[in-house]
Amino acid sequence: MLVDGVPTGPQDVMVQCAQKAEALQAPLKRGDVELRFQEGQWKAYDAAKAHLSKGRKSEALAQLNDCIAEGRILENRYPDFKEQKFDIGGTSMSMLELLQACAKERKALQPSP
Repeated sequence: MLVDGVPTGPQDVMVQCAQKAEALQAPLKRGDVELRFQEGQWKAYDAAKAHLSKGRKSEALAQLNDCIAEGRILENRYPDFKEQKFDIGGTSMSMLELLQACAKERKALQPSP
């Protein structure tokens, strides 16, 4: 086989492919985490803020619960990224910081016992 114009045996081609595939795993994982953060946890938080601005507390509370649930899922699935900052809409926040913000806002909305 020719690889970049150099005759290469099948075993070497397989090794090279495996190395390239492995090198792509870290950027793919980072992209997956960021997408899940934006489309899950952050989206729920953003929706909660929109509901709060319109005085819809029960809808905001539901979205804050989703934010917390999504944050816990991300935190458990990708523990090495829980303190990684993501830039969204001019704000830089980690999934852990957002989880804490959602929990704080949820507590303020919940009725006192």
